[in-house]
Amino acid sequence: MLTDADIQSHAARIRDDGYTVIERAASPELVEGLKAAVLRIEREHNLGLARTSFEGFKTLRINNLLAYDDLFWEVPLHENVLPVVERVLDKECLLSSFCSLVLGPGDISCAHQPGEHLEMSRLQPTVHLLRQLIEHYCLKAV
Repeated sequence: MLTDADIQSHAARIRDDGYTVIERAASPELVEGLKAAVLRIEREHNLGLARTSFEGFKTLRINNLLAYDDLFWEVPLHENVLPVVERVLDKECLLSSFCSLVLGPGDISCAHQPGEHLEMSRLQPTVHLLRQLIEHYCLKAV
């Protein structure tokens, strides 16, 4: 469980960088359960790839996961997630969307378009996030 100092630190990162990483926010068992539930929902409801130019033609989206399985409620209500969200937004925050989205390779609708750009100020936070992810998932012993 996060301390008040941890919560404040994550809220400050969101304010300053636009994101935060809450390491080990969920147990491996919860993560595996969520992955299995997404696969089960896809199979049981015969969900296929998107058929719109907006989403791309190799994209699988499952909207409103909370309606499919109670397990998904554990994510927004998790003791390591909700306090940070409430610190950033407010205790009266409202979850308006919770979905699974897998972008398939090779669909031009999902690719960057001419004229798109990223402000230089966003590069350092992205580099920082990538370093954290690489360190956590590739360099730390399990």
